[in-house]
Amino acid sequence: MTESKPSPLTETPISVIANMHDPSSPGAAGRPPARQRAFAYPHSHPVVQVWVAPQTGLLARLSHTLQVLQAHPAKTVVLLPFAQLLPLAQRLWLQTASSAAGAASEAVFCPRFETTSNWIQSQGLARVDGSVLDIRFDAALDHLSAQALLARAQLPGDEHMASALVQAVQQLAPLAAAAGPEGRAAWAQQARQSVKVVELMDSPHLRWELAVAHLAVEWAALSGYATDCLWDADWLAEWDAVVWVQGIAPDPLAQALHQHCNRVRPGCSVLLPLLAPNAQTAQDDLFSSVPATLQRHAEIRLHACSSTEDEAQRTAACLLQHIAADRYPVAWVSTDRSLTRRVRCLLEAAGVQMRDENGWKLSTSHAAACLMALLRAAHWSASSDDVLNFAKLAPLWRSAELDVNTLETWLRRQRVRQWHQAQRLLAAAVAQPTGAAKAQQAYAVWQSIQSVREGLAGRHTLAQWLGLLQQALQACGLWDALQQDPVGTQVLAVLRLQPEEPHAWTSLLQQALWAQRTLEAHDFQRWVNQALEGASYQPPYPLQEQVAILPMSQLLGRPFAAVVLSGCDAVRLNPSPDVPGGFTRSQRAALGLPSREQLQVQLAQSWQNALLGPVCDVLWRSAEESGESLQASPLVQGLPQWAAYAAHAETDDGLQQRWLQPTPVASPQPSGQALLQRAEWSLSASAYDDLRTCPYRYFAQRQLGLQELEELDGEVGKRDYGQWLHAVLQRFHDGLRDGLQGGLGDAAPHAPKVYSAADRDHLCALLDAACEAELQGQQWSAAEFLPYRAGWPLLREAYLDWWLPHQQDHVYLQGELDQRRQLQVDVPAPASASTLSVHLIGRLDRVDQDSRGGYLLLDYKTEAPQKTRDRVKDPLEDTQLPFYAALHTPATVHPSDTPPRAGYLNLNEREGVKLHEQPALQAAYQALLAGIASDLGRIAAGHPMPALGEGSACEVCRVRGLCRKDFWSPA
Repeated sequence: MTESKPSPLTETPISVIANMHDPSSPGAAGRPPARQRAFAYPHSHPVVQVWVAPQTGLLARLSHTLQVLQAHPAKTVVLLPFAQLLPLAQRLWLQTASSAAGAASEAVFCPRFETTSNWIQSQGLARVDGSVLDIRFDAALDHLSAQALLARAQLPGDEHMASALVQAVQQLAPLAAAAGPEGRAAWAQQARQSVKVVELMDSPHLRWELAVAHLAVEWAALSGYATDCLWDADWLAEWDAVVWVQGIAPDPLAQALHQHCNRVRPGCSVLLPLLAPNAQTAQDDLFSSVPATLQRHAEIRLHACSSTEDEAQRTAACLLQHIAADRYPVAWVSTDRSLTRRVRCLLEAAGVQMRDENGWKLSTSHAAACLMALLRAAHWSASSDDVLNFAKLAPLWRSAELDVNTLETWLRRQRVRQWHQAQRLLAAAVAQPTGAAKAQQAYAVWQSIQSVREGLAGRHTLAQWLGLLQQALQACGLWDALQQDPVGTQVLAVLRLQPEEPHAWTSLLQQALWAQRTLEAHDFQRWVNQALEGASYQPPYPLQEQVAILPMSQLLGRPFAAVVLSGCDAVRLNPSPDVPGGFTRSQRAALGLPSREQLQVQLAQSWQNALLGPVCDVLWRSAEESGESLQASPLVQGLPQWAAYAAHAETDDGLQQRWLQPTPVASPQPSGQALLQRAEWSLSASAYDDLRTCPYRYFAQRQLGLQELEELDGEVGKRDYGQWLHAVLQRFHDGLRDGLQGGLGDAAPHAPKVYSAADRDHLCALLDAACEAELQGQQWSAAEFLPYRAGWPLLREAYLDWWLPHQQDHVYLQGELDQRRQLQVDVPAPASASTLSVHLIGRLDRVDQDSRGGYLLLDYKTEAPQKTRDRVKDPLEDTQLPFYAALHTPATVHPSDTPPRAGYLNLNEREGVKLHEQPALQAAYQALLAGIASDLGRIAAGHPMPALGEGSACEVCRVRGLCRKDFWSPA
């Protein structure tokens, strides 16, 4: 058989993947050499040309500028847009300068390449102290400050308003920082006027947005910034020149400092774009490809993917094929976080060395999941699932003395949905004579977990909450685990549980606007989530990466052997990006914020720059997981290769077909002989029914003990309804039997009674009281149980219609009666033992006695009446009633004893309550005992236990995935 379009990841040798796009194949002539490594690219590389081109390269323009300014390179500071360019700039400068020096053996001097933040730190210019109003650019702390400012301005401090304020002030912060400390007041005055542009519009919908905009301006104006130290001219004295290199997006701070430096010392500052002016994109050329002078360098390959998984597989295949072809490091750009995680897993499985410059949100890490699980478990309305999830993550409850599995087993068996309900039920279980030992173990674990939860309750300040959180983490053992994990260490640092600057953090806790504000538990949980969502973890960089994961904007000026761009559909690569924040178009223009058109041009320039690699793969998905169709981004459709691709979309996609050798799956033939050789073996009616229906199911569930865990948060089902109805009828009849219900005559408790019409009304009231009493003991809410509760009046009347005539000849004896009977089974040779002791166990729903002294065994059924009728059609196919008869009948029966009767009591509110009695009970009961002896004897003798289930037995089977019936070979 063949498999169409397989993933190349399934091939083990990496050389096989390389064959899919072999550079030595026909048509590969003229491509750049395959062997390229970081800093070792030839000057013909299109991105290296951005740096070293003789006239338009940045280094040529920089060298010319220094000659014009008569500035010495060693006394020149060149400030680059981002730090990843620093080592490349230094190396390329030394290479070009050394080549220019040539045989003259002149000394080569290199400028000081820095970024603004690196320069401030290296020169010791950073601010030592700050104001409580400073913008921290920390999502969690800025959010607290925003709420405090909104409260002082008598504005709503809800989540939406605070988030809008933080987003607005972080957009204004670069503009306020560019104004400098002395010009910030003037900037604020102008910004206030700019914000008022919309006040002419009389619309109540703009009132809150306008208030947030005004508050953002005031906050940005009062804040201090790390770059304020650069406005002090003293640092310029020891340098001949300062060069500000601009990226694709204009930097207002660099432009303002450039002008300020020239005012202080004319001619000492220069502003240079990284890309030459002729490589910039005009606004009317947004969807064009790379400039014509650079198109000849790039080989662009387009890949339309059918789904998210297909895109992940193809992305990984493209990356692996570049590595196999010796083209690495490869730049991989992806804006889809879920796609990135999936591809990372595939690459890690292939042993690829990755440099992840994007990192991932701390909120998605295991360390953050442990911490958030603790906070969710501490909530007053936490479910049992929430608390168990936390307890399983904490080391404290993994010991033999405090094993959370003991508590989980008990909670699931009792189906305790809410954690606060467990204490009452556990305390009652401990007092019971049976099962008290396991309940006591579960109760000890519950108390230990509860002691940790109780510490995270109440209303406290942030400082107090952090102290309580640290105590809880230490108590449950998570503190040490987080300290030993590099991601966990960063989680503790982001939450200031281990602050990098303890003195500064202590001072902020005392002086901040929010220092004395108290938070509820859910407010603190939200704050923790914001802190983790706003921080990212970057794993350590490998010494020699093969794949670099980075945003598209940071491809600028960085050469790679190949580039892979995934997520290039019309949604994730929208050529007209959304404008962040709540400022209107006129406000953005007045404030100097970039417009949608400017952002559109910047995205187009980033797109063009991304396509400068020697080989570039562009991938997009044609459909979302919901089934909605997607188109390739207009930026992709604007490529010169698009027309040829669209015309031959069904041509070879670069993936190979593989021949698969079928592997037949045989039916399992396990043996339960070894598992059956115990001193005692218990068998219930449901277990024996499994054995008769499908021996493999009995082997898996009963002998191996493989059971599905009960869901704690499931909906109310027929099983819950049946258990409730059993309890209601038992409470009602126990009360009548024991004389606890008054007003119904003076007959003996066990004697039949004749009830009048007035008595029927009283019986209805008693049934309703039993119904309400059992509802109070249930864990379901009234709304959840409403569909079943609504049918109770009809069922109550139908039950009385059946029971009132029935009780004239029958007396209720007991309900929910546990029975046990020992059975000796002869085991044929060559088994190790000649006999097998089996205990038949079960619980009878109800036992009545007729006027002749015979017993009537009743089993309640809430199923469809036809299904109940089918149960008694063939006595030899019925398991439950004959099994109950075997339980209730003593091993030695006197000839004068009346044999018991048994039947199913179908409880249906629409068709009424009806008893379906098994007429051939004695013959079925004797056949059942013989069948049990025969079946268990065969198991003990080592006979196989195949999967023989058919029809409905397999439709709802819990072990169908083990027997693999759907994959059996016809052979």
